[in-house]
Amino acid sequence: NSSSGWRPALQAPEEVEVLALPEGQQENLWVQHTLQKREARRQKTERARQLAQGAELDVGALLLGDDEAMQYLEGPGGEELEVGPADEPLENEVLEPDESAAKSDIWHEVNKDLLEYWAFGERKKRQERKRKEDAEKRAAERAERKKELELLREERKQKSLLALEMAKEARQARSRS
Repeated sequence: NSSSGWRPALQAPEEVEVLALPEGQQENLWVQHTLQKREARRQKTERARQLAQGAELDVGALLLGDDEAMQYLEGPGGEELEVGPADEPLENEVLEPDESAAKSDIWHEVNKDLLEYWAFGERKKRQERKRKEDAEKRAAERAERKKELELLREERKQKSLLALEMAKEARQARSRS
């Protein structure tokens, strides 16, 4: 493209030697990794099945895989690091108490809007929680009042039925006499 100033190379690039992959290794490393994970999962499932059938297995071998379990049981791997004088923080890496307080004050001043936003969010959550609790309380009170009204209605119904029955018996007694 002449407007951008780009020009194709005049010479063809040198050929790059393509190295052969080791035997048994796939070119797609993602596929290889997925197959390894699948095989590891299959082995763990098989060990779990054997354990469920009563076979005695080492718990470490079950969880880690045989090679990893042996490395774990043999002892801590890697090198142990010792803490020495060179590991102490430098004088300019640790703040003095007054510097720390000043830094905290500056941070709070710079992030005042964020702190207000967080406080507003917390207030809103508390209000919502209180509103839900109040609504639940009112619903429980309404349910209790409804039960009481139903009991009163049932009581009145029973009284009126009893009164009707007594009046009926009284009429029958009068008519017999």
